[in-house]
Amino acid sequence: MQELNNRFNEQAIELLKLSTALDPRNSYKLFNVEDICLLVDKFYPQDFFDQEKIHLRLQLQHYELDVPNHPKLKSMSSIADLCQGLVET
Repeated sequence: MQELNNRFNEQAIELLKLSTALDPRNSYKLFNVEDICLLVDKFYPQDFFDQEKIHLRLQLQHYELDVPNHPKLKSMSSIADLCQGLVET
């Protein structure tokens, strides 16, 4: 951990930590709506209008319920696999 702190600034470490909320491994165990919304607010504020942020939260809540139970998406092992699977389904 000390080596990471020496190589990356606090903002980069927070970005990496919040990004783990998108990891599909272990049945989406790390998926966290709040962390993804915080990621949007802190690192991508210019990319979303307020109404889109509200809509995103609702979509993420549906995602949290649906995707881990979807036959083709529940066994994804990387974000790249998940993206491809979402496009296919």
